[in-house]
Amino acid sequence: MKRLLIALLLLSLCLSLVGCGRYYSSYSSIASVRSNTADKAYISFMSLNGRMVFKLRPSERSVLTYEAELSEGSVTVSYDIDGTLTELITLSDTDTRVGDGITVDKDLTVYIVVDAEDAKNGKITVSLKDIE
Repeated sequence: MKRLLIALLLLSLCLSLVGCGRYYSSYSSIASVRSNTADKAYISFMSLNGRMVFKLRPSERSVLTYEAELSEGSVTVSYDIDGTLTELITLSDTDTRVGDGITVDKDLTVYIVVDAEDAKNGKITVSLKDIE
């Protein structure tokens, strides 16, 4: 009985430590492709609704760049480096954006948060390009 109680306590401790990230993805999508590496976040979708979170970690001092397009609905792409969620771009019906964001120092964690509301036929790429 004592062993069972200890096993249950250890199991509950392990489960409570799972998912200790700052942001969580919660979305529904149709025909979506998602990719996330240390220096690039990519999503292509036919339909997207909710929040999708990516995590980037530059190996060198880098600049945050983005390319985004959307046919319908609205999407806001934000980033967090220092604990504050800051808007990078907002897309609405038939919108396309390309540009640069901020400079990111080596080994900092960058969270990319994509919030979509009834978004249709879109692509979003956020990359970290090394500064030479």
